[in-house]
Amino acid sequence: MYPTACPDCHADVNRTINICPQCGYPIRQLFIKNEQDAETAFRNAQTNLLSKNFKLAEIFIKQALDLFPENDHFIELNNKIKLLNKQQLQSEELFIKAKKFFEEEEFEKSEKNIDIAIQLDHDKKYHDFKNIIQEKRAQRDKGVELFEKATTLYNHNEFDTAFKVVNQALTILPGNKKISEFQGILKSALAESKYNFACSLVDQKKWILARSAMNDCLSLASDDKKYQSFKTQIDFTIRKRKRNKILAIAVPSIIAIIAMAFLFIFFYTRILDDKAWKIAHELNTVESYTEYLNIRTNGDYLLKASAAIHNIKKYEQNMWINAQSSNTIVGYRLFLSKFPNSMFAMECNDKLELLNIQKWAGEFYYEDERGIEPGYELEVQTDFSCFIRNSAGNSIICKGKVVDDNFFIFIPNGAFFSANNNSKPALILSYSNSILYSEMPQSYNETDRSPHAFFKRKPSDFVTTFERSNIQLLANKYYTAVVNREYVTVSNFFIPIVKRYYSKRDVTKDQIIQFQKEYWTDSEIYSAKFEINYGSIKFFKDKNENILVRFTMDYELNRADKKKFNKFKLYVDITFNKDFLIESINDNTLSRQRIVQ
Repeated sequence: MYPTACPDCHADVNRTINICPQCGYPIRQLFIKNEQDAETAFRNAQTNLLSKNFKLAEIFIKQALDLFPENDHFIELNNKIKLLNKQQLQSEELFIKAKKFFEEEEFEKSEKNIDIAIQLDHDKKYHDFKNIIQEKRAQRDKGVELFEKATTLYNHNEFDTAFKVVNQALTILPGNKKISEFQGILKSALAESKYNFACSLVDQKKWILARSAMNDCLSLASDDKKYQSFKTQIDFTIRKRKRNKILAIAVPSIIAIIAMAFLFIFFYTRILDDKAWKIAHELNTVESYTEYLNIRTNGDYLLKASAAIHNIKKYEQNMWINAQSSNTIVGYRLFLSKFPNSMFAMECNDKLELLNIQKWAGEFYYEDERGIEPGYELEVQTDFSCFIRNSAGNSIICKGKVVDDNFFIFIPNGAFFSANNNSKPALILSYSNSILYSEMPQSYNETDRSPHAFFKRKPSDFVTTFERSNIQLLANKYYTAVVNREYVTVSNFFIPIVKRYYSKRDVTKDQIIQFQKEYWTDSEIYSAKFEINYGSIKFFKDKNENILVRFTMDYELNRADKKKFNKFKLYVDITFNKDFLIESINDNTLSRQRIVQ
């Protein structure tokens, strides 16, 4: 409401004035502020009412009514909050009663209470509990129906079927005392029936069927001594009859088995020998033939295996001589492909490595503050010593070294450029993965000059490890600032005029912040979280040395409208300039889903 007295000097005021006539206090601004605070409290009360947080809703609507007690909208919402809160309390009491009746298996009373609770509050848990009650009632009715059916079958002496039916009833109603007692009666009757059937089978000398019948009988009454004794007599008779049959065929069978065993061993040994020779011959290596000689000491192919080893070794020596004569990468690689475990393999690898390194020798350029000097020539010798010559014909000998498939050349300080003459290396050239690089040694003094070499063979789109790790860190920090709504931090990631911001072009930083604020408010999003799939990240560098990074990301929203999608898998494109600022950003939705939060 509009103030009736100045809060500063307490002079009487009315709606027609903007400031206090006595002290100059801004009365109109105070009214506007009260109006804004009341509207904010009203909206907060509505939000909490939607989420059924009635206590917070009452607090916010009270704040609004304190400022404007006669506002009809505020009064109406206040009454609605009180009514819904009362209904929720009543429905919760009915829910507790329904659960108590459910535990006592009074399902009709339980369902009656839960129906009233649903009328007051359509909470999902009430509907779920009602379904549980109905399922339990159906189970109880089904169990009673099966029990009555089992009783009828028992009265007609159909003990087997009655026992199966009563077991089904107990599965549905496991704690029912009446059904359990009836099951015991059925067990006794069915066991006696099985015993009588077994006796009739013994009279017919059907011993196996009689034993099966007694097993069924004892499964129903395992402690009955009469049944146990009769089962023992049947088992003894069966063992005696079986022993007599075995003795009748044992001797001729044993003789036949021994004869067959001798024949099997003879032919199986020949089969194993043929198989071992076939494997060795197919592999056709010194190792395979040697393994055959070690395993099959009495085999039929010993002489052939020895001759094959001699021929292969002779062929290996000829191949090595030819590879040395050609002294080419192709020749050495061909030799290693045929004889990877050869005694010449280590020497062959050394020669192959040297040829690989020598093919990278050539022209490079040196640059310092004096500008780019003429090219230098690099030559690698067979002992890994290196000759470096400049355009004036001056040369220096450096020593190369192979470490973990990398070839390093150490150029002493002051060799071709003016710097302090000392023993520290001024420049390191390294060859790795078919690329020639240059770098400064860690021991190089910062006060000395910093030589830098450029190589024709280094790809222009090469993204360094530092650039990759830095961009990954920046992407994570950017999305962290976005989900935390740190708008000032977000703006610091962009260049002044962003070429592309999702569907918009040539956007300023202020416009980006405004877009983000409107997105959170209009979409009614409370919070968000993300997870970058670092294994999917790919980097690309253009001719202007801008770096495009692409990756997939999981993005989850906590929003007011639970019917909307709230989890997305995105494919993100971000372009960073040389200063690691974002020039453009865009994403595409790969999948979306609605999950319960």
